[in-house]
Amino acid sequence: QVIARQVANKLKISPLMVDNQIIKPVAVHHHLILGLDKPPALTSENKQELWESMKMSKSNSDSAVFIHDSEEDIKRKIKKAFCPEREIEFNPIIDWTEHLIFNREEKIILKREKEHGGNLEINSVTELKDLFEKGELHPEDLKNFVAEYLIKLLEPAREHFSKGNPKEMLQNLEKLMGKE
Repeated sequence: QVIARQVANKLKISPLMVDNQIIKPVAVHHHLILGLDKPPALTSENKQELWESMKMSKSNSDSAVFIHDSEEDIKRKIKKAFCPEREIEFNPIIDWTEHLIFNREEKIILKREKEHGGNLEINSVTELKDLFEKGELHPEDLKNFVAEYLIKLLEPAREHFSKGNPKEMLQNLEKLMGKE
């Protein structure tokens, strides 16, 4: 980004323009959300390379949750997601909880059966990771919470794509992508 901003004013071919003024590009950087698949190799020397190889992929629809996925699809994808017990590094469900849920919530409450310890209130990402690493939080309990949270979060988008022109446009896109 720094180089792009430095050379933006010098571009002669296809410069970024607004009102006949050359503008400098701005890039917004965010955490790369992990895909739900098992990583190719947990022994990679280059962690950045491993993170990049694990990102969500549109070409593998089960590695990601899309805003128009049905409740059943979300549950299925999260249920089969890679989430090894007591492992917090390169764990997509831990990653999603940290970056998609704790970015919105100060605390989370996982609903569990009494025989599985009862409901669990977690007040921070640090506490989440600590409980998970110690085995006090089972992957299935966390997956159930994440699936239900995403279902509620994405409800307005599912509603939007369920009727009228948005539904038609989504169906046309799926035809083009061969996903009918």
